[in-house]
Amino acid sequence: MKRIVIALLAVVVSLALGAGLGLGGSDLYKAKTKRKLNKLKIKMVQAGVLDKDSELTVGKVIKMLRHDDQHIQRISAYALGDLGDTRAILPLVDTLGANDPVLRRIAAAALGKMNAKLAVYPLILVARDTGEKKEVRCTAICSLVRIGDTNGLRALSGLVDRGISIGPHCKSKHPEIFIASR
Repeated sequence: MKRIVIALLAVVVSLALGAGLGLGGSDLYKAKTKRKLNKLKIKMVQAGVLDKDSELTVGKVIKMLRHDDQHIQRISAYALGDLGDTRAILPLVDTLGANDPVLRRIAAAALGKMNAKLAVYPLILVARDTGEKKEVRCTAICSLVRIGDTNGLRALSGLVDRGISIGPHCKSKHPEIFIASR
């Protein structure tokens, strides 16, 4: 059921991104993305994942989320969070339903790092899922705190009421979350 809901939310995120929310970018943004891609390419060539003659694009990194090797999937999810490109939001939301809990945790962290407000509801679902691994739930909670969306913060207060702790390692502009969790 959780995977179906996440898939439906991924469609909603896709429609929102397709409507023009956050697409495009300035020349400065494109230059930063290119520098980050070059650094990532060096790491991936060193890891033997990519040929040194191949060009690395955000699209290729997104496709690597579906690679057979879990290590490559994890590197890709982490890299997408670093790149911060809005095209990665939908694939990362989709990755929240993956079988690998480490990949789910990295995807949740990447969405928080990207400040992906469109991922708030899927992150709330992960945070509330009592069948989910504790590390994944905690990472989803930290990402919600980092994003700082009002709906996410309301959901967090409900989680705190049910005894789920939110540690000081979550960087936030909302100290009331930490006060409530102590």
